[in-house]
Amino acid sequence: MQVVFDKAGCKSFFKKFRSQQHQMQTEILEAVDEEINSGMSKTKIAAHERINGRSIHEFRLNLGTVGSARVAFYVNNQLATVLFISTDLQKRTFTDELERFLKERG
Repeated sequence: MQVVFDKAGCKSFFKKFRSQQHQMQTEILEAVDEEINSGMSKTKIAAHERINGRSIHEFRLNLGTVGSARVAFYVNNQLATVLFISTDLQKRTFTDELERFLKERG
């Protein structure tokens, strides 16, 4: 499974943690791949909106010294796209942020 990052949705998160970006990207890629391979047992539906007919899933991930983050992604064939990352851990406010991003994205 190939995992990529949506530049627009992940830019502000990585900008905050520029010095640790590479390490965090690796951790996020591994975590998303693991979730997909394990049947996505730790994920929840992130928003009602779909992308290319695919559900958007999210899960909480501990990123070590940075703390925890919520990661939203969707899978289309053999490609998983990390759509949005936020340090806002409360599900409701994370969903609000994600839905605002999706509306702006068009």
